[in-house]
Amino acid sequence: MKSLIITLVAALSLGAFAQSKAVVEKAPQNYLAALKSGNTGMIESAIFQVVKYQMFYPDQYNYEVVGQLIRLANNSRSEIIREKARLAVAYIQHAEWLSKIEKKDYKDGEELFTLLRDRNAAK
Repeated sequence: MKSLIITLVAALSLGAFAQSKAVVEKAPQNYLAALKSGNTGMIESAIFQVVKYQMFYPDQYNYEVVGQLIRLANNSRSEIIREKARLAVAYIQHAEWLSKIEKKDYKDGEELFTLLRDRNAAK
C-alpha cells in the first residue's frame, strides 16, 4: 500500500507542468484514484494538484474528477477536505476566476488554498 501511495503521489505531481502529452492526458485518472483513496493526506494533495492542473490545462476538464470533488465537498468527514473540494469545484467551474490567479508551480497547497479563499471571499 505504501508503494502505491508513493507512486500515486509521484504521478500527481506534474512538477513545472512541462510534461509530455501522455502524462497530461493520464493525470486525471491518477487524480481520480487519489481522490477516491480514503487517505486524507492523499486526497488533500490530489485536490491541490487538480487545481494546479486546471490552471495550466483548462481545456482538460474532466467530469469524473469534478464529480468526485463535488462528492467530497458534500460528504467528506473532514471539514478541511470539504472546504478545499468546494473551493476547487468553484474555481474549476468558473475558469475566469482561475485565470485571475498567478499561474505558477505552487509547491505549497496551503498557500494556494489561502489565495483561493481570499479571492473567493472578495467576490
